[in-house]
Amino acid sequence: MTSGPCPGQEMIEPKGIEHMRRIEATTRQRIAAVMIAGFAVLLAAGIAGAQDDSKPASGTELHSNLWLCESLMAEVAAVPLENLEPAPRAVRLERKGKHEGHDLFEQVAFELLDARGYEVYVDEEDTSRQAAVDYVYRYDVKALDFTYPAVGRTLGLWRQWVDRDISIVADLELVEVASGRVLYRSLVQRQFGDRIPAGALDDVRSTAYGFTDPKTGEGGWHRRVEEIVVVGTLAGMVAVYFANTGN
Repeated sequence: MTSGPCPGQEMIEPKGIEHMRRIEATTRQRIAAVMIAGFAVLLAAGIAGAQDDSKPASGTELHSNLWLCESLMAEVAAVPLENLEPAPRAVRLERKGKHEGHDLFEQVAFELLDARGYEVYVDEEDTSRQAAVDYVYRYDVKALDFTYPAVGRTLGLWRQWVDRDISIVADLELVEVASGRVLYRSLVQRQFGDRIPAGALDDVRSTAYGFTDPKTGEGGWHRRVEEIVVVGTLAGMVAVYFANTGN
């Protein structure tokens, strides 16, 4: 005795089942294709955004790391000069302690004084060779920090911008030689920060001093990891696509 379909239930023909399977497979393929297309759009948008932001905005002047150091040091070095009598006067620059920023500070202070009309002398180890001066300007750079503290990325992958931070701390003293009177004595600090396009890093870096060429903290391996992640993700989605196609 053969059993038939229950009342109200239609028998699905083998051809109908095969047709449903084809529809299901096609749907899976379309979903996979849409996922890959969406990822490709995001990939292209990320690359385009990184390329667009790799250049400074039109009309924006991009200053080098050395220029920033010199400018900030000039602000620090100029603070005691308000206590000087008008030129012509003679001033001797004397450094105290040791710091890698002393050479640049001496250069900047020399230029500031010279531009104001003062006779400027640098400190001599042989005191017998020192010229008679009206003032002694003593300086000691305590800290000079130039860093790239933060890096911005598109989709967490493509580096778009880099923050720059610079901070200078110096102990400054200005003495009137004739009276021995201390005209100025203080710890002076200045700091500055800005944000630059990632593509401009090579343009702003300077090897004149160690502190004008800081590192971002991201080596070449970081970029290779990014590329591996992108390629690996894309390959995985392609694999999903073909797996669905095979089914």
